[in-house]
Amino acid sequence: MRRRDKQISDPNLIEMVIQKGTLVHIAMMDGDKPYQIPLNYGYKDNSLYIHSARSGKKIDLLRANNLVHFQIETAVEVKNTDQAYRCGTNYECVMGYGKATIVDEPKEKKIGADILMNHYREGWGQTHQYKGCLTEIFLIRIDIDTDTVTGKKSEDKHMDVDVEKFEKQEHRLNQMLPLIKKQMTIERLKAFDDAWGRKDIESLMEFMCDDCEYHASVGPEPGERFIGKDEVRRGFQIMLDHDADSESLPGELHVYGERGVAEWSYMGADESGRSTIVRGCDLFEFVGDKIKIKNAFRKCSI
Repeated sequence: MRRRDKQISDPNLIEMVIQKGTLVHIAMMDGDKPYQIPLNYGYKDNSLYIHSARSGKKIDLLRANNLVHFQIETAVEVKNTDQAYRCGTNYECVMGYGKATIVDEPKEKKIGADILMNHYREGWGQTHQYKGCLTEIFLIRIDIDTDTVTGKKSEDKHMDVDVEKFEKQEHRLNQMLPLIKKQMTIERLKAFDDAWGRKDIESLMEFMCDDCEYHASVGPEPGERFIGKDEVRRGFQIMLDHDADSESLPGELHVYGERGVAEWSYMGADESGRSTIVRGCDLFEFVGDKIKIKNAFRKCSI
């Protein structure tokens, strides 16, 4: 069993679950398909006892193949809350394989019927009468293969979750949902590029996520980083001021799903008046139709 914390390995606890159950689910083979039915049962000495009409599908299938699988569950309690991750179901269950024997010998059938009845009415015994009904049924004894029996339980503790973690994730998801429905396009990235050419800081910031980042191509090596919208605004303004005397030249733009590339160049002049061109590129990461990361690289002046 993968979840060892849910496993019932104590034979006494497994026995207790079987004794407390009220229904057993018996699975049989119907050709190449499974066939399962819920039944009343009794239990004693590693055997389950169920009753059946003397003819019908169940009897036909067991005569063709008497290998069965059983499952018994008890203490089932659904736990509902306003948070889906806190919902769950408490339960105890036991399952395993066994071989079924159809019993019609009167004495053995009476013993099995008493075990079955005593499961639901403690104290059932010799003073209680069947009034001939045992002749109308078969009793089925399922001898359990104890090597195949497993038990499993789920209790309240499985709902002890890191609420703060889930609430943060939920909040983040709620913030992202409106963006996920949208996608960055070449046209929208060009609008951002045009706003940069105009040095329009207000328009630029409308394209940025709340938790955006700007990795500048200048500043302390390998370039200054600005994290968060306020800092990114400051970084953009520093860079726009840095290139204030230069002319922005258009370059190629590419969008590949959640990533993009923009080539750019600036034409200006150095202190001696000689014309210079600075070429570079931006690597983008998008969330929806907004920019999460702008990572800039530039070559030396030519």
